[in-house]
Amino acid sequence: KEGLIRLERMGAVVVGMSAAGIDEIYDIRLMIESFVFERVLHRDNEGLVRELRQISEMMRIAVKYEDADAFSLKDVAFHEAIVKSIDHQYILMLWTNLRPVMECLILLSMRKRMRDDVADFDRVLKNHDLLVEAIEKKDRKIAEQAFYQNFNDVLNDHSGFWTVGKGEEKR
Repeated sequence: KEGLIRLERMGAVVVGMSAAGIDEIYDIRLMIESFVFERVLHRDNEGLVRELRQISEMMRIAVKYEDADAFSLKDVAFHEAIVKSIDHQYILMLWTNLRPVMECLILLSMRKRMRDDVADFDRVLKNHDLLVEAIEKKDRKIAEQAFYQNFNDVLNDHSGFWTVGKGEEKR
């Protein structure tokens, strides 16, 4: 459905994604989450903050045990909790359609990061803590800082782990 594989006579071929395709996924993610964040800052968020802190703790445990897969799933759950909190049916539909590809990209990125620089997860966790603080305090400046740090980090992290050049395929 996501166009990441091509069925052939004797099986399937992983098509992969171009760097431009990955950028487009993150463009959409940024649009969704910035829209959601604008709404979140005007709501009662006590339950959401509690849920995000719980997920953050599970993310910390995943880092402690160097479990990139668990971290990735909790990372998606963290952001999804924020998206779900505004009760917007069509935004949730967009998020749900994008989620399988995002999960793959995040998983691959976090596996690479866990292997190459596990200490960098402290910074990643601080970015998430900043998002929680922005929601709790309903502070737009903190929200902007958190978004900049979180998405700047993500956008600079797809250095070839799942990309193909024009006319190429990943096998």
